[in-house]
Amino acid sequence: MVSTEDYVSDLDGGIPKFSFEIDRLDAAVDQVSNYVETRLKEISTVSDRPLAMMLSGGIDSILSVAIGASSGIHLKAFTWHWAGSEQSTAELSVARAVCEYFGVEHQTISPELHQIHGLLLEVIEKLETTEPWEIGAGLVLHAIAEEVDRSMLGAPIVSSAGADTLLLGGRDLQYLTKEEHSLYKWQKMVSESIRSKFTKGRFIPDFYQRILSPGQAHFKVWQTKTAVELASRLHPSVVKGPSWDKDKILLREAAVNAGVPRGLVDNPKSPMQASSGFFRALEDLARRELAEEFKDRTYSDPLVEDLSLIVGRLYLDRLINEHQRF
Repeated sequence: MVSTEDYVSDLDGGIPKFSFEIDRLDAAVDQVSNYVETRLKEISTVSDRPLAMMLSGGIDSILSVAIGASSGIHLKAFTWHWAGSEQSTAELSVARAVCEYFGVEHQTISPELHQIHGLLLEVIEKLETTEPWEIGAGLVLHAIAEEVDRSMLGAPIVSSAGADTLLLGGRDLQYLTKEEHSLYKWQKMVSESIRSKFTKGRFIPDFYQRILSPGQAHFKVWQTKTAVELASRLHPSVVKGPSWDKDKILLREAAVNAGVPRGLVDNPKSPMQASSGFFRALEDLARRELAEEFKDRTYSDPLVEDLSLIVGRLYLDRLINEHQRF
């Protein structure tokens, strides 16, 4: 049976001792390419439907789509996009270019602001939280899952989640190279990252069951025991570069080897909730609601005023509501 995700930190001996034996970039590129290809082929056996790939403009999902397509795996890519976000629009452009280059069918899910409002209410009810990071991840997955149900019923949904956990994505760790026992500190940071992310004891343990409809399955490319074992063999220099100041260079080189034009692999790391435009959409919704609420009863326009004022308005509104309850 193909695992959707492995809760590695919950297993006895789940996090192996680090060997750092893979210290050449070309060897690391071969290893991660083989891993991603094997994982995607494994997932493709669970259904005769194409893989529904969640694709942003980030290197993790670009690599998965590139290797999947070049390996002959039937797939379709989905990108969630908020048109009011410049970052989201830029990432959509990269996602489209990658799909066009490999001949992969691509669908953009770009709801209007009032539709996002409705999706927010649905996801808040499903997850029973208003934590923005969880709601953002849930909303994007929920919207894509609904479209997969409509157009590709039974297709496995695949995300490239987990790479940042294993490769400390988005962190400049150059300072560690100047400290003693830097490899030990790298191992400690990666191990702590795995313990906090690859566990059933996360913020919402049944997150995916709450979001997906019955019969749907969501597979993570990188949250597997095999991926953890591979990460334990990687020297930090093949992940972060010789000075440990780059980001996931082995994935970027693997994507280039798979045929992705180099100009498409250099996007900086950004959380999906930001790169999709979700946070910007949330801000726009808050501004519009406050503008409607205050209208002529304010010195500045919530639609354009500084974000610190928006936060202040929301806090003061919450404060008075709490006071009135007592």
